[in-house]
Amino acid sequence: MTPPTENRRRFSRINFVTKVELRDRHKHCELTLRDISLNGILLVKPSDWPFADSPQLEARIFLSDEDAIRMKVKLCHEEASLLGYQCIGIDMDSISHLRRLIELNLGDASIAERELADLL
Repeated sequence: MTPPTENRRRFSRINFVTKVELRDRHKHCELTLRDISLNGILLVKPSDWPFADSPQLEARIFLSDEDAIRMKVKLCHEEASLLGYQCIGIDMDSISHLRRLIELNLGDASIAERELADLL
């Protein structure tokens, strides 16, 4: 799979390093988030990658001990050390957390509103 080109990107990426847990029905793995957008996440691929055959996973992006963004994701592109996942489902609480994270990092609520409208 190839990475999306910059001119096709409609969602702002936020550099945000934190812990992410990916899981399917049978296993889970902790990874490091490299960046996040309303459309998906970019993760650092571990050497012992357990999900080579899992098309859809659940991601939990830890914001604090109490708060996390939860989304269902599917693999879009894979490089030697990076995994790009597209968001295919997210709950309202997680959208609120993600929207606020984007607002704080971009410093402009109107950009977050526009991107949210594009997503919906």
